Amino acid sequence: MNTQSFFAASRNPLVTALIAAGALWASAAPAHAAWQHAHGDSDNTGFAHVDTLPAQQPISVRTLGRVAPGANPVVSPDGTVYIGTMEGTLKAFRADGTPYWERTINPEHGGFYASPVVGADGSVYVVSSKPRADGLRGDSYLHKFLPGGGWLGGRSFPFHGGDGGATSAPPNIWRHNGQEAIIVPAQFRTYNGVERRLTAFSTQQNVMSDVLVGFESFGDIGGGGEWSLAGCLALHWWNLGLGCALFGPPGFDAPSGTGTIDNRTAVDKAGYPMAGVAIVKPRQAGAAPTVVVTDEDYVVGYSFSMTAGLSAIHHYDYNRGLATPPITLPDGTTVVGSLDGHVFYEKAGSYLGFSGPFGTLTAAPTRLFGGGLAVVSRQGRLTVLDSRKQVIYQSGVTGGQSIASAAASCTHLYVSTLGELFTYDVKNMTAVARVAWQKPYVEGGLHAPVIGPTGYVYVIARHSLAGSDALYVFPRPATAGSGETRGCALN
Repeated sequence: MNTQSFFAASRNPLVTALIAAGALWASAAPAHAAWQHAHGDSDNTGFAHVDTLPAQQPISVRTLGRVAPGANPVVSPDGTVYIGTMEGTLKAFRADGTPYWERTINPEHGGFYASPVVGADGSVYVVSSKPRADGLRGDSYLHKFLPGGGWLGGRSFPFHGGDGGATSAPPNIWRHNGQEAIIVPAQFRTYNGVERRLTAFSTQQNVMSDVLVGFESFGDIGGGGEWSLAGCLALHWWNLGLGCALFGPPGFDAPSGTGTIDNRTAVDKAGYPMAGVAIVKPRQAGAAPTVVVTDEDYVVGYSFSMTAGLSAIHHYDYNRGLATPPITLPDGTTVVGSLDGHVFYEKAGSYLGFSGPFGTLTAAPTRLFGGGLAVVSRQGRLTVLDSRKQVIYQSGVTGGQSIASAAASCTHLYVSTLGELFTYDVKNMTAVARVAWQKPYVEGGLHAPVIGPTGYVYVIARHSLAGSDALYVFPRPATAGSGETRGCALN
């Protein structure tokens, strides 16, 4: 793939005409297909009920600045694409990749390290974090933007142990009876360890509930030594400036020694983001959704109400390193992956079995329309399971590593790896398109592909020479704007 030709193509008259035509479809987007959350819907399934095309030649490539690993784009029902950068800029693009608006928050609020989320009225919520001067603690803020770019301010997270928190977990939205609450996990350094907490904000950015999910003492983290952001970064994670509070349990060693050449890939350096929550849609009419979060060994379920806040209702102890965000299936089953490569299933605290191992799992599984699951390992291997939890397809690892979940439409499955972007036909899991990034200067595998409500496909790749990331926009089917989903009817 010639990246320069892609930038040139975005200025081609034919591409300009395609962009103009694509804008006409945005207002007809079916809301149920909008990718408003970090991994699709609030249940994190990574599935969009829309037909798509194989990702072969982008119609647009847009420079973004630095985007944190796992901070995927989100898309509103009208097709607007939102991406937050580590410099603290929220960027909005039209469905075809045309720049719409951007807004940079105040420097004292830090940068964005996770995906935004889009509310029912089109408001955009995104969390920023910034380390303090002592390098030990941080401060986090929930920001609200209007669809046209107006900023309604940033509200600080509650303080615990003098720490204002840090997170790379994306916010999720709980909805019931026309009301919404923004649910965000974060970590806080207290005097004797690190607390993992769950905070619920109102749409007015007021704190409604704040509960302790888990705790790890400094002895557990560092073998009895004093914990610091710098120490954790040196041992385990790519330096985002916010340290271990942004990431899950360490699993990969950094190079030993000082002044050695770091030959690790971008995926190795990235670690993996802190897991967000999933919202379990109720099976009973009139019931409220519940909230599910992973906490290393546990899957914990919470009820939530606008008056009572968050209350733990069940948990299951897997006694292993759960690293992926949870997803919830239509029947209420929660699925989560572990560092040792297993996919576990539970429902309302009852264990339902497992599949695997499939390699190191740090990215959320993805639901397919027919009831199966697509799992991408850190090594870059794709495994597809049917509704009976049986393996029906497994790829090689020719594309290289990945910390990115797959994205599924009615017709295709998209997988971004360090070296290539793959498109599979979901009917037979045949690879129908491959886009090779220009290694070592362009790398994928750090951000999940995202599908817009009219069938556009969005992928972020890192351009190391430019010191920036770029958004690649792949075209939609000609009939996608009508809301047709023939693929889901046929598959």
